[in-house]
Amino acid sequence: MVAEFKALLDGLKLVQRYGLLSYNIMVKCDSLVLVNSILGVCECVWPLLGFLDQIKELLSHGKFQVSHIFRETNCVADRLASHVVLSRRTTDFSVELNVPFDVRCFLTCAYV
Repeated sequence: MVAEFKALLDGLKLVQRYGLLSYNIMVKCDSLVLVNSILGVCECVWPLLGFLDQIKELLSHGKFQVSHIFRETNCVADRLASHVVLSRRTTDFSVELNVPFDVRCFLTCAYV
């Protein structure tokens, strides 16, 4: 659970760093607990409250829409996460060339 909260927080920090807060941004997450915690539908477990507070603070500075999606429809994020875990290193995917080939194929198919 910590990984999902940290991943979203890191992503929101990237949005802020690249000056994208003025754009309408859709956050689609396959963790229903995370989405419900953000939306206030359920209580967040106390060890994650620090992450949740930071996430809500960043969300308050932009135009974000947070929604839940099923893991099966989140193949791009799942592949990127698997790539980082298997390679055991930190990777910046902000440059397209850093994105693994099989994930680039998913991106091309998803947005054509």
